[in-house]
Amino acid sequence: MLASSQPMFLIWGAERILLYNDSYIHILGQRHPAALGQPIAVVWYDAMDQIGPILDRACRGISTHMRDAAGQVAGMFCACTETSDERLAIQRRREVEETIRDRTLHASDYRV
Repeated sequence: MLASSQPMFLIWGAERILLYNDSYIHILGQRHPAALGQPIAVVWYDAMDQIGPILDRACRGISTHMRDAAGQVAGMFCACTETSDERLAIQRRREVEETIRDRTLHASDYRV
C-alpha cells in the first residue's frame, strides 16, 4: 500500500484511525499531515454524512473490511480514484450548456 502510486487509505480499530499512503496526500490537501493517525470522523468531519454509512457497513462486515486475529471486523481498506477534476468539468459543462440554452431561448433579447 505505501509504495503504490494509487491513493489508498486504511481505517483501523474502534476509533477508525486513518492511515494512508503518499498518493492519498493529494486528496487530503491541507488536512495532511495532521490527518495521519487521527480518527476519520475528525479528518473528514465535513463528509461524514456521505462516508459514515459506508464505514458503518464495512465495520459490520457488509462491504470491504478487514478482520483482526480474533475474526472481528477491525478496519477497512480503500483504493481511491480521484474524480474531483472530472466532476468539476461536468459541472462547468452543464453551466455552459444552461447559459447557451438560456441565450438561445431569449435570443430576441440580444442585439448584435
